[in-house]
Amino acid sequence: MRILLTRPLQDGLALKSRLEAKGCTVTLAPLMTIEYRSAPVSLDGVQTIFFTSANGVRAFARLSPERDLPVYAVGQATGAEAERSGFTAIHISGGDAIALARDAIAGLNPDGGTLLHIAGTVTKGDLGGQLERAGFTYRKQELYAAEPVSHLPADAREGLKAGAFDAALFYSPRTARLFRARVAEAGLEDRLAGIDAYALSAAVAEALSGLTWRQVRHTDRPEESALLALMGLAG
Repeated sequence: MRILLTRPLQDGLALKSRLEAKGCTVTLAPLMTIEYRSAPVSLDGVQTIFFTSANGVRAFARLSPERDLPVYAVGQATGAEAERSGFTAIHISGGDAIALARDAIAGLNPDGGTLLHIAGTVTKGDLGGQLERAGFTYRKQELYAAEPVSHLPADAREGLKAGAFDAALFYSPRTARLFRARVAEAGLEDRLAGIDAYALSAAVAEALSGLTWRQVRHTDRPEESALLALMGLAG
């Protein structure tokens, strides 16, 4: 399978290796670049750190040596990055802010201290609102920004022109919207009819609508393992 992968570079490289081990040909087409911020991170009174992306883990790890606090991670990929960074007490939730909040409310004590959410400048879901309504003290600190690229990467542009892809992977509505815009700017909307689009959720699939894909498929749960299973590449 010839795959176009639209994830930011560091996330894309890890997945590229896994897919190539399964015999796929993968072209990286990052539509956003990650810019880390330098800021003091206060952990006074914090009982748990919340990570809603692997980039949040990387951003925190750059700035703080703390690895003993428990971590709540939004999904398997984020949990794996937390483990690679040296955290040992890691709770992995079911892939979105709703599941993360539900697990935290069930497993943590509102009187135990602040819940610190390490995030980017753009977040999905109302994690803070759900936790605060349940009586928790919630604090979000934005330690990175995902900035859109100004044009479709050259490998992706040439591959689309040549009909070189069987599938394209999308992980967020924002990425899907950026792809639509960059494809339109490159005049390549008519080169998608032979490509299956795979989306991490129904919301991502909706952001891809209006383009002439061969088909658009989405997972029932927002996890990378579910996306790979949908493509027949699980395991």
